[in-house]
Amino acid sequence: MVASPNRGLPWWPWLLALPVLGGLLWWLLRGGAPAAAPVAAPLAPDPDRRIILTPRDCRDAYVYWEIPESEVAALRRQNYNLALKLHDVTDIANVDQQPPHSTRQFSCDTVAVGDQHLPIMIDNRDYLVELGYLDSDNAWHALARSAHVRVPACPSVVPHQGLAWGGGGWCRGRCCFSTTGGGW
Repeated sequence: MVASPNRGLPWWPWLLALPVLGGLLWWLLRGGAPAAAPVAAPLAPDPDRRIILTPRDCRDAYVYWEIPESEVAALRRQNYNLALKLHDVTDIANVDQQPPHSTRQFSCDTVAVGDQHLPIMIDNRDYLVELGYLDSDNAWHALARSAHVRVPACPSVVPHQGLAWGGGGWCRGRCCFSTTGGGW
């Protein structure tokens, strides 16, 4: 009879310990700080104020806002008018720490609930809009800020394969088709 060597514990019971070790690790780390702290917005969320920017197509956006009627009345008493500022914020994480690429200001009605269409100059970019007013010192006071939205790219026009526009008609090689009628 041959004696078998003493091998110790088999390997498979260690697999049963993995869930226990995972639970222990979770218990130890559960009170820690989150991996990434959220960036604080300058305008505190207010259930009475909201502004929504929606791209309609690559050249037009729609903005809708709601602010308390009491704020609108206070602005009117001081002869301030509401305005919209459309900011190009492409690749900008925090607008308060980095200026937007461009800003366009639009006048709007000084009303508590309003909407307006805004022209988009450059497609395929990120935009946000602010509703606010300029005071007597020309300082901007934002009342509400929308979330970033992506304006889609305009579709590119691809000429038909083999055809090119030339001199008032479509041409293939040396033959041209007139768009005014008359054929090839």
